[in-house]
Amino acid sequence: MNRFSSQKMIAMAIFAIVFSVSQVGFGQDAVKEKVDLEIVIKPVGDQMLYETTEFTVTAGSKVRVIMENTATSEAMLHNVVILKPETDKAKIGIAAIQAGADKGYIPVDPAVLFYTEITKPGEKNEVVFTAPEPGDYPYICSFPGHYLMMQGVMHSVAKKDAAK
Repeated sequence: MNRFSSQKMIAMAIFAIVFSVSQVGFGQDAVKEKVDLEIVIKPVGDQMLYETTEFTVTAGSKVRVIMENTATSEAMLHNVVILKPETDKAKIGIAAIQAGADKGYIPVDPAVLFYTEITKPGEKNEVVFTAPEPGDYPYICSFPGHYLMMQGVMHSVAKKDAAK
């Protein structure tokens, strides 16, 4: 192969790589993990309330929970923190304040199972997890003071119960 052909081949290969990468993209949306169920949780306007206060998953299934913060007030930062059944939500809410902004208001506590990062208005964050054994798993917003009103329940059911 002569020198001109080699340079041409290299240029074409570089173009192909750059074009391929630009089509794939980068970041969270570039490669989405395949899941069995996707749940989008939004606040009710600029209130400290979730639109979705309960949802059901099948134990062992792959779940994506998305916090889509549709609030317009810059003060309304939110997340979703899924806890073990029977967890004292007030204890976790207070521990979240103590954890502080540096730790994303996520306390180091075995009761915290899964969580999205704190999400600014107009943004989204997500967490992907395997649904735990059957039970009722409370979820809260751990941003200071929000846990008092921003609460819900994730019902995890056995596979045979999910068909009902």
